[in-house]
Amino acid sequence: MGVQCVQWIHSKLVPAASEVSLAGANPFTWCTELFPYTVPTGFWLGITGMSIGSKFTDGGPNLRASMLVLANVHSVPDNVGCMHFKVPLVVPETRTITASLINNDAEDQWINSTVTGLLVPRVAGQTWHDAFAFLFDVPPAPQVSVTVPPIEVPDVNMALPSMSGTITLVPQEDA
Repeated sequence: MGVQCVQWIHSKLVPAASEVSLAGANPFTWCTELFPYTVPTGFWLGITGMSIGSKFTDGGPNLRASMLVLANVHSVPDNVGCMHFKVPLVVPETRTITASLINNDAEDQWINSTVTGLLVPRVAGQTWHDAFAFLFDVPPAPQVSVTVPPIEVPDVNMALPSMSGTITLVPQEDA
């Protein structure tokens, strides 16, 4: 089996000054994996993006940002909103990840979150660097040969008038 895309999408009502787990089914979408998520045997999980949207992206009445926390991997504050990782955050096979939303504001709010990633097959003896190298390897350009026929340039005869005389350079005044 080849590379697979995975995603977790949630929309949760999070009470003020509290944390809500993203474990279990998400009634708002059919296109999501479930937390807790265990990386299948024989795969690496590479997290490629995380995003959070909340009511108060500027901290609201409280100066602390709310957060999307992917436990033991990474977190994103709502004042940043979205992070994409050119080099994925790699989680090894059989590890379990969980996630939660933290509302650091003084009122309840709906918080949306998305986590995206790639499941890449693990090859015996291969490091995660090698497993994700396909993201950076640029295949060589195809070799194309083109035959250009000889170009014939006709003879050109041009007579230039003789030039002689003196050239005088005069500085211009600034206007």
